[in-house]
Amino acid sequence: MIFRDNVTLVAPVNGTYRQTGGERHNVKCVIEQTSGLTRGGSYDAMTGDARAYLDGQDSWLSSTGYSIEGYFAEVTLFGVKRVYRVANVAVGRAVITSGGTVQHVEIELARLDREV
Repeated sequence: MIFRDNVTLVAPVNGTYRQTGGERHNVKCVIEQTSGLTRGGSYDAMTGDARAYLDGQDSWLSSTGYSIEGYFAEVTLFGVKRVYRVANVAVGRAVITSGGTVQHVEIELARLDREV
């Protein structure tokens, strides 16, 4: 897989009202972004979750044990910056062909409408 995009992962910090502002790490990736409109009750809501495939060979990422659930993710695509929260993490290993080497890490991103 060729990782042509970048994501900035921001560690959450403990705080009463603010969880952002932790350490920041840039990781190469491939991003699939979606957007849409949902209707519920008497209102419309914008949706727009994303999925990213991170470089499993990234040294910082592997040092976390690939446990980045809850991190914030800043993504800039097509000149627009969006902020997400890492909702799910799946580690992609090549178990048969390379002895369990991590090839990529798939993360599901839930869109937030605020800066971190």
